[in-house]
Amino acid sequence: MNLTFSLIKPGAMQHCEEILMAIKAEGFSIIAMKTQHLTFSQVEIFYKEHRDKSFFHEMCEGLTQGPVLLVVIHEKKGIETPLRFRTLLGATNPKEALPGTLRARFGVDINSNAVHGSDSKISAIRELSFFFSGIEIGFDITDYLPL
Repeated sequence: MNLTFSLIKPGAMQHCEEILMAIKAEGFSIIAMKTQHLTFSQVEIFYKEHRDKSFFHEMCEGLTQGPVLLVVIHEKKGIETPLRFRTLLGATNPKEALPGTLRARFGVDINSNAVHGSDSKISAIRELSFFFSGIEIGFDITDYLPL
């Protein structure tokens, strides 16, 4: 799959331009993006797989503290774009992320790690369709679902 989803978190919004430039420098293209202020219930649904984890409530609160930038990322000849993009993100905890990764550069701590990225093809499809309609990105994301 040559698409993935990213979300620049409220605490990193002042670094949007630098983050987007770093994404493009790695060979990715931005095909759609929009700014949105998420509600707590939207974040609860978006991160539903983490509902039973101890950090869930704090994570949801953090993502509602201000606007986020929602981004559709494309890689022209990509096959494993979500995984390749995750490499650019770095470890979830910025203190463990390799130098030069987005989280090492712009993250503060594990709860304010600057950027979210889909962790698999299935997550990318779910997350892209959660925030973007086909008309916004120019095609139906469900076309990417396996038969």
